[in-house]
Amino acid sequence: MVYANLFRRWIDRDEEAVVILRGMLEQRRLLGLAPETNPSIPTHPVVVPVVALQRGASAEYVRRLFAVHRSLQEKGIGENSAGLEVYSVTMAGRLDPIRILDS
Repeated sequence: MVYANLFRRWIDRDEEAVVILRGMLEQRRLLGLAPETNPSIPTHPVVVPVVALQRGASAEYVRRLFAVHRSLQEKGIGENSAGLEVYSVTMAGRLDPIRILDS
C-alpha cells in the first residue's frame, strides 16, 4: 500500500512519470524480462497494490494478511488500497489470484 500510494502521488504530480515508466518497460522488453505482448502504459495509469505470496502459503497467513488490510482500511490508513490484489506465485512464475477471505 505504501508503494502504491507513492506511485499514485508521483504519477499525479509529475508529468514525466508516465514517460519514465514507459522507458522502464521498454528496457525490460529489450532485456527479455517483459514479453513483447505487454500492453503499453496508458496516459493515466491506475495503480493497484499487489501482494505476491509463495505458493502454498498457509491459510492462516493469508487470513492474517486480509485482517491487517481490513484493519488499516477501517482506521483510514489504507483507504487507497481497496483494490488490493493478492496472488500465489507458482514455480513457473504464474500468478494465481487469492480471493479475500472472511475472518
